[in-house]
Amino acid sequence: MVKLTPYLFEWIRLAEQDEKLAVFALKDSTLLEPACFHAQQLAEKYLKIFILFHNQRFNKTHNLTDLVQLCSQIDSDFNSLLTESDELTEFYIESRYPVKSSEITQKDAKKALTVAKRIKKFVVERLK
Repeated sequence: MVKLTPYLFEWIRLAEQDEKLAVFALKDSTLLEPACFHAQQLAEKYLKIFILFHNQRFNKTHNLTDLVQLCSQIDSDFNSLLTESDELTEFYIESRYPVKSSEITQKDAKKALTVAKRIKKFVVERLK
C-alpha cells in the first residue's frame, strides 16, 4: 500500500483542480488557452508528485521534458513520455501569451488534455 504524505495529497488536490478546469474550459471554444494551460499543469504536477514521492528534488521548472528525464532516472519507463511531454510543454508558454495562443485549436486542446491524462495515469500506476 502506498503511503502518501499530506504534502503529496496537497499536490494531488491541486492537480485534480487543474484537470477539472481543463475539462470545463474545453466545453467553451473561447477558453482553449486555459484548457491547454491547465492540461499542462495537470501533467507537470503529477510528474513532480512522482519525483517527490521518491524523495528526489527538482529545480523550479515548467518544462515537462526536464521533469520526465528526472523521473526516468528513477524509472526508465518514463522515457516513453519524452515526445508527448515535449509537445505539452509548449502549451505552458503558448497558452500564456497572445502571439501563439490564437493559433490553439479545439483539436490541440483535446490532445493536450488527453496527453496530460495519460501522464497522470502513467504516474498513478507507478505509485501503487
